Formats: sequence, C-alpha cells, structure tokens
Amino acid sequence: MGRDSRKGPFLYYYYPSVMILGVAIAVAVGTIPRTIFGVRVSVIVLLAAAVVFLWCYPRMAHLETPWDCALGCWS
Repeated sequence: MGRDSRKGPFLYYYYPSVMILGVAIAVAVGTIPRTIFGVRVSVIVLLAAAVVFLWCYPRMAHLETPWDCALGCWS
C-alpha cells in the first residue's frame, strides 16, 4: 500500500476537533473590529483567499509551461 492510502482511515479522528475549531474561529472573528486601517475585514479575507487561489490553481490544474510556475513553483 502507498503511504497516502494509510492516512485515509484515520481522518475521522479530526472531525470533533475541526468542529470545535470552527466555533473558535467564529468567536475569534466576532471579536475583531469591523475595519482595519479603514478597510473591511471581509475584503481583506477575500483578497487573501484570491491570492492563495491564484497561487495554487496552476499547480492543481496541471497547466502547461509557462503558466505552471507563473506565480512561483512549489519545489
């Protein structure tokens, strides 16, 4: 068996901690101010998510050169 196939059966151990972490993140986000330096927090989070998506997408989509490392390679 491959190394990755052995991890699968044990993922259910993380479900309770992920649920608790989700609540903890919601509480933590509820306590931060609505704006930081005059910019809404939701806009900052949206921009951060867009940057991560744009950085990861070429690798996940297995794009051809030169687009595969246009924003940096994972190696």
